[in-house]
Amino acid sequence: MLTLVLTLAALTTQASDPAADLAAAVALPTPTERRAAADKLAKQPGIDLATWLDITSHFGQFEDQEPGTQNLTVELPVLGKTETTDLAVFVPKTYNAATPAPLLLVLHGTGGRGRDALEGWRAVSEGLGALILAPTDPGLNQGYAFSEQERAGTLAALRWMRLHYNVDERRILATGVSRGGHLTWDLALRHPGLFAAIVPIVGGPRLSLTRGQNNLRYIRNVVSTPIRDLQGAKDDPLLILNLGLAFERLEDLDATDAKYIEFPELGHDYDPGAVDWRAFLSLARSEPWPAKTLLSSAAADDAGRTFLRIEKLDKQVAPDFQLKVTNAWNRADDLGKRRIMQTAAEKHTGHLEISSTKPGSYKAKGEGVKSFRLLLDAAHLDQKGRAAVRFGSRTTKKTPEPSAKVLLEEFVESFDRGFLPTVEVLVP
Repeated sequence: MLTLVLTLAALTTQASDPAADLAAAVALPTPTERRAAADKLAKQPGIDLATWLDITSHFGQFEDQEPGTQNLTVELPVLGKTETTDLAVFVPKTYNAATPAPLLLVLHGTGGRGRDALEGWRAVSEGLGALILAPTDPGLNQGYAFSEQERAGTLAALRWMRLHYNVDERRILATGVSRGGHLTWDLALRHPGLFAAIVPIVGGPRLSLTRGQNNLRYIRNVVSTPIRDLQGAKDDPLLILNLGLAFERLEDLDATDAKYIEFPELGHDYDPGAVDWRAFLSLARSEPWPAKTLLSSAAADDAGRTFLRIEKLDKQVAPDFQLKVTNAWNRADDLGKRRIMQTAAEKHTGHLEISSTKPGSYKAKGEGVKSFRLLLDAAHLDQKGRAAVRFGSRTTKKTPEPSAKVLLEEFVESFDRGFLPTVEVLVP
């Protein structure tokens, strides 16, 4: 099992084992501490970029595990505090600690527990050779509140799992029922590129004007994510309207593989046999540098963890805003009013689209975005190590210098062995 060293003090002396020091940096509890540790490691004398690339690409020391379900209680750092959290982990018979395995994140419903939610996915897991992580809500467990605390707690559990089991970063999948369905949507919409596929069940995105809860405005972030959404048609009418809007927008945006499966005679229920889960999930893989990326955000500090990062947003972009009531609003039915809300929300959201047809050449367009950053490796620069990015009427040309600092600052957060950027390009 990976040895975790949780104090920055361990990094204050010259590294004798850079791989161990990097593991210690990744294990630190906060982004601020991890970044400081990464910067210190990048300045270590005698360790060149090639060495760090080798270390990061082979990151992790893992032990073989007994097949079956493990019920664990762990302490997780969440927003500056420690949460005692119950985790149910399932290990398939084919798991080999030397080989990265797919991971299925299973999120339970209101009042439920992770170990119970896990049971319905054991057969699928064995068929895929996939690990399962099913955390239990450590709070009141009275339903999903669309809060930062809930999202951060779930991501902390996922981080813990990836530190202790050899997880394939390209094949992290998420599903959940009811509360877990809401949470699946919320995580996928706010953290583009995290999941290779999502299966939200009798849960949906949120359309709200306050408390930063509106995540339907980020629907562009899952355009390339395979989705199977299972939903009873006689469930909460507003939930059904939100799902209708979400898939309407996904169709408008030419989503890659998004399917809404509705059961006309069911309420807060679904038929799990409606999808061949093994066939669907076995094909799902995320791409760290896709040919085309769409990214939406309403806050620059929460603007994606893909290779594309929004740095500055226009003044009209905001998590919360006031909706102007017009005659069109007064005349609209419930669906019409929600479309008006969604249109207004998208106008207060920053949107960016970037595409590339050859290494080093990028075209970008956006609304509400003033500047952004690309994280690239040598394979995504031209033969002379250059990048040209056209944004609007202006082309930014850079020959960025490869840097251990860029690599390590990203790696301590994502510790993604298949995403190892060494340069950054700021536009404009």
